[in-house]
Amino acid sequence: MNGRMLVCAAIVALSTSCVVTEKSSDADGGAGGSAAGPSCLVASACCALAQQRGTADPRQGTSDCDGKNLGGKEWCGAAAELAKKALNAQEVEGQCVLGLTPNTVTRVPIVWVNSTSENKVALFDSPTGNEILRVPTWGNFPNRTAVANDGSVWITNRDSYQYIHIGLDGKVLCASEYGQNQPSDDPAKVGYTRAAAIDTDGFAWIGFNDTGELVKLDPRATDGKVTLTDPADGTTQEAPKCKEVKRLKMGTTRPYGLAADGDGNLWVGILGSGTVAKIDARNDTIVAEYDLAQDPSFPADACQSFYGMAIDMEGNPWYANMSCGNVLKLDKNTGKVIGNYKAPDDKPMSTPRAIGIDRDGHMWVADNGTQYVNQFDLSGTWLKRVDVSCVENDTSPGTLGTGSDIDGDMWTVNQNEGLVSKYKTDGTKLGCYPKVDPADPDPAAKKLASPYTYSDLTGSTNSLVTSQLGRWRAVVESAQAVTWALVSYKATTPEGTSVCVRVRSAAGKAELQVATWSTALCGAEKVGPYTVQNLVPGGKPLVPKAQYLEIELQLNSASSDSTPTVGDLSVAGLK
Repeated sequence: MNGRMLVCAAIVALSTSCVVTEKSSDADGGAGGSAAGPSCLVASACCALAQQRGTADPRQGTSDCDGKNLGGKEWCGAAAELAKKALNAQEVEGQCVLGLTPNTVTRVPIVWVNSTSENKVALFDSPTGNEILRVPTWGNFPNRTAVANDGSVWITNRDSYQYIHIGLDGKVLCASEYGQNQPSDDPAKVGYTRAAAIDTDGFAWIGFNDTGELVKLDPRATDGKVTLTDPADGTTQEAPKCKEVKRLKMGTTRPYGLAADGDGNLWVGILGSGTVAKIDARNDTIVAEYDLAQDPSFPADACQSFYGMAIDMEGNPWYANMSCGNVLKLDKNTGKVIGNYKAPDDKPMSTPRAIGIDRDGHMWVADNGTQYVNQFDLSGTWLKRVDVSCVENDTSPGTLGTGSDIDGDMWTVNQNEGLVSKYKTDGTKLGCYPKVDPADPDPAAKKLASPYTYSDLTGSTNSLVTSQLGRWRAVVESAQAVTWALVSYKATTPEGTSVCVRVRSAAGKAELQVATWSTALCGAEKVGPYTVQNLVPGGKPLVPKAQYLEIELQLNSASSDSTPTVGDLSVAGLK
């Protein structure tokens, strides 16, 4: 029997014969759990497998491994905290199991793209790229989008001074009245709608660029009726009126972009001069308005043209400085400039206009003047650029909105081509949509009409950053720096659900908070009843050797009646 078979046999033996004790947080390699009963893949077994995976010699002794059991009793004792993330924990056969709250959908496999010049919005199925529907937005010049966790979309109809909420079936869920193109003394009037976002509690926010206002909307309530008119043919329709919860009047900020973090805050972007703002969305108050041009860290050679924006997974806002060829990153607590990022001199960004995020936490910047999107890590290090053009030899497709779909693939709107490009994070092209047959006598009729979407189009902002639904984190400390080698757990993943893991490491807790996350590990390699994630694939560690490790579980469901669960979580490092 070879080394791998010996290790696997030992793990299976542990899983069927050991008795669970109360040592769920011990680091001594003992069994872990919350009550007497069948054992899990405890830290000692995790270490054994880690040695087999992480070293050339699987016969090393257990003294060379440091293992930890996580979760367990901690989960079942933290109901209130878990509920904030749509998670729960319950005892199952003597073990504490982590799961999603019933009727919680964390991602929907769709993409929304405005077909702006025809005043419509198109819905695509993200796995296949098939166009599901294309419906009127009941207003002129749809531009900003904010996709909710249930797959519905909020759209700003800029030139109608109006906003609308549309469901997955294309029907209007609610809409505002039509505003006017000049300031009004009527507080109920709608302004120049140039910003949209969904906060961590699910409320929608719309920004009025002309009046400097933000309006907070309840997606679950309506307030009377409005009459909508389709500008294409004059068709009218009665629809529910969206329920306003609060209006905020800012002093020197004129909203041109809007993004929500996971702590209950909103960040407001601008186009030219003026201030950006931070909003406490839960208490409906203005935290601060920041004049970045007066910030000592503001680049001396930069200008202010903050067209697109996004929040990273640490809660810091990023602004695409459209006319300046750079991206600025602000500190989430102080509003100070803490990053000024550019592409290499031989591959400069000409017009960075939109930003999206992938599930590994990397930021993708759409360079509107070229055919490229540029990938940066959280530290601002430029990683690569990807040609997302759909037409051969097209060097100016007008790249705009960019985001990650439920499978982790990226989508970017190509405004000038009337198409949306889908590609993997390694740059591999997967397709362009809508699908157009070259033999079609009128291919342009099937394309999107100058799609002007340049904010969230896949729901990745809400799912990966804002809501933090289905995400649980823990920090593990070893007595010394170790090579973190393996994560193991029991998982149930009904169809339409998944469990992913990512990790990051550092020498200290402070450094850990700014360390780079590994890629998300979503595979399902099994050792007996346990899923194992190898942190040293091919002998190359995913994260640096270090004393501290942070692990994040990501529980995901695309169905309201199917939820994944996780139990018996443990992690191991090799000394």
